[in-house]
Amino acid sequence: MLGLTKKAGRLKTGGSVLEQSVKAGHICLLLAARDASEGSRKKLRNMAAFRDIPYYEWGSKEELGRALGRGECAGAGIIDEGFGTKIRALIEADLKDMDHKEGA
Repeated sequence: MLGLTKKAGRLKTGGSVLEQSVKAGHICLLLAARDASEGSRKKLRNMAAFRDIPYYEWGSKEELGRALGRGECAGAGIIDEGFGTKIRALIEADLKDMDHKEGA
């Protein structure tokens, strides 16, 4: 789904581009790789909290980049509500499944 979002031009990556998009009010969902630096994750978390944007830590930089059809990626922002809603549902299902497996 992230690759499709990127192909549709409804996804932003890169520190300054992502920050500008958040400040402009274009981002409806923020994602950070779990292995991104603490500083990067904190910056994204703070931006999300300040702007009341849903925020998730999902996958590794390699996994997030692969999902986007590129190299490693520490963070991404979705700028389309439809894609954002679907991606949130998929991430929540993935996290719930991971919790279920860890509890088994």
